[in-house]
Amino acid sequence: NPASLTMDANKSVTATFEQESSGGGAVTFAEAQSGGSSGSLTVATSASLAGVSGDLYLAAISFKPSVAVQSLEGLGLTWTRVRAQCAGRNQTGVEVWMAQGAPSGDGVVSATMEAAPVNAVIAVSRYSGVNSSSPIGNLVYGNTNGVDGACSGGVDGSSYSFNLDTTVNGSVVFGAAAMRSKTHTPGSGYVEHLEVAQGGSGGTASVAVQDQTFLTASPVVLDGSLSGSVDWAVIGLEIRP
Repeated sequence: NPASLTMDANKSVTATFEQESSGGGAVTFAEAQSGGSSGSLTVATSASLAGVSGDLYLAAISFKPSVAVQSLEGLGLTWTRVRAQCAGRNQTGVEVWMAQGAPSGDGVVSATMEAAPVNAVIAVSRYSGVNSSSPIGNLVYGNTNGVDGACSGGVDGSSYSFNLDTTVNGSVVFGAAAMRSKTHTPGSGYVEHLEVAQGGSGGTASVAVQDQTFLTASPVVLDGSLSGSVDWAVIGLEIRP
């Protein structure tokens, strides 16, 4: 709502808006924690995350080979799946889950999978200044087969680029990439906050998380490159202030 209305001598009216007192402000990356496991149904962060009321928690889980995540728990919050995406040859995959509310305190975050992969990794990011009623805007997800790519028929690649339309000024675009044994370089303007790998050679599971703030709502690009050709999967989403 307008905080004030002013009229000048020419009868031109100006409305000055202010942000909501609860949850207002810029979306800000606060921290990230990671962990890995081998031959286990679960994978958890190796360190606790701060429990901050109203902050958004995003958990990116990847595995070799591709399996499904059954549930997440941690911080006393209710976790929901945002999206799952397999790689084009189904050698890996990535899932993003979210939680927001009033944490019971600091704590680790763990994921339980429906089957035990060879290796699995988890990276959990915390953001402040996020919209409390509609924290997630538009999504994009894909693999070497393209947007919403199928789990078979893909050809290994060493880079990715997807279009995403942000809907609110000041949104942050978050990306999670699964790239097995390769390393990740963030796209233009993106900041990689964490990259974690578990295992070795062809059995490696890995995930990298990156973000970028866009001051004006507009079509943007989520992109990145890998240290070599591999079967990869990516999920991108808009975090709304």
